[in-house]
Amino acid sequence: MNCGGAFLVAAAVLFPAAAPADALVDRDNGPLTGLFGFPDSSEGGELEAPGSASVRFYAATSSHSVTDSSGDQSLLFDGETTRLAVSWRRGLADRAEVGVELPYLLHESGSLDSFIDGWHRFFGLPGGIRDERPPDRLLIRYDDGNGQALLLNRPASGLGDVRIFGGLQLAKTPSASFALRFGVKLPTGDSRRLLGSGGTDVSVGIAVDANDLWGVSRLNGFYRISATWIGRPDDIPARSRNVVAQLSAGAAYSLTPRTTAAVQVSLRSPVYDSAISPLGGVAASLTAGLHFRLSDNHRLTLSVGEDIHPQSLPDVTFLLSLRMH
Repeated sequence: MNCGGAFLVAAAVLFPAAAPADALVDRDNGPLTGLFGFPDSSEGGELEAPGSASVRFYAATSSHSVTDSSGDQSLLFDGETTRLAVSWRRGLADRAEVGVELPYLLHESGSLDSFIDGWHRFFGLPGGIRDERPPDRLLIRYDDGNGQALLLNRPASGLGDVRIFGGLQLAKTPSASFALRFGVKLPTGDSRRLLGSGGTDVSVGIAVDANDLWGVSRLNGFYRISATWIGRPDDIPARSRNVVAQLSAGAAYSLTPRTTAAVQVSLRSPVYDSAISPLGGVAASLTAGLHFRLSDNHRLTLSVGEDIHPQSLPDVTFLLSLRMH
């Protein structure tokens, strides 16, 4: 059995039928781990048609509130990070796609602490160190006791690390769309202000989109499996892992012809060799949102992401996205 046939068998087991899955953007927006070139779930098994193109603008704001220590290591993240990004992708002949994402990052004290406190109380979620810290402050600090340290306590903003990505259609049938996904993240951001990692990262993975799950005509699904080879970062280089694995899966249901609800889970292996959870823990997130089809060529998305493994990711991430074909 060839690779395409093996993937078809896997999809038939996980998803009885298939098509685009309306996956949400779920990039890590952490002050350190978010600087690497991990793919997000929106890079799917369905590619742009040959000769067609799309542009997506999105704004993702994350709130950080965590402190941890182990041995000589100590860490405190308190503040907000916003990623403003524009991505362009175009379909090529022979079932291929290329794209590029240009991000702009902002680390700020922010103003969401009061709102997020209420959000956590309403849903019964942990609030990190919010009760121990003054509201709306910025402090990103790490020290390992051996001269590897970083400190950011003033707002920083600027161009982040540019990522070039693409895909090759491995197989496409009425029941499944499979793609080989790959990407290269370049060190274009200023690592001294936590706008980039300082290294070049390479990712590769498999993306599968599915529809009509279990015979439900309005229910779609997806899964993604990827590995990212990490280039040596400027910050905490001695502890960074060489390879990081990632798995995500989710489903979307069409509520109306113009509105789709989506929910997904993402898991990622540790990024650093560290006993501190935000650096060396397994990251797990739950993201839920709504897609609104404004026209045949315009789609607006609103979503919220939560860390479901405490301290592994930002407390909460709010995202607004507009995609135009």
